[in-house]
Amino acid sequence: MRYRTRTYYTDAQKAVMWERWKQGWTLHQIADLFNRAHTSVQGILARTGGIRPPTRTRPRNGADLGRERGDLAGDGRRSNDSLDRCPTRSIAIDGQSRA
Repeated sequence: MRYRTRTYYTDAQKAVMWERWKQGWTLHQIADLFNRAHTSVQGILARTGGIRPPTRTRPRNGADLGRERGDLAGDGRRSNDSLDRCPTRSIAIDGQSRA
């Protein structure tokens, strides 16, 4: 048995689905627009309980796009000093410490 490839709907296609659903079209009618089975449309509409999700926006107090990423989350780079002080590197095989 051969399965169809997964369809990733664009935002425009999802908007058409939501408009048709709001107008009272059935899942089969909406799916016929995209030449797909009704179950592919059902998954998108059922994800939010048949209620159109609000459009996503950035929060007003969120990060400023002008900032650098390093300012927001710290540098993210580990210094080489911390690796030099690692206990496994400071003890030699014979048990004597290295300088």
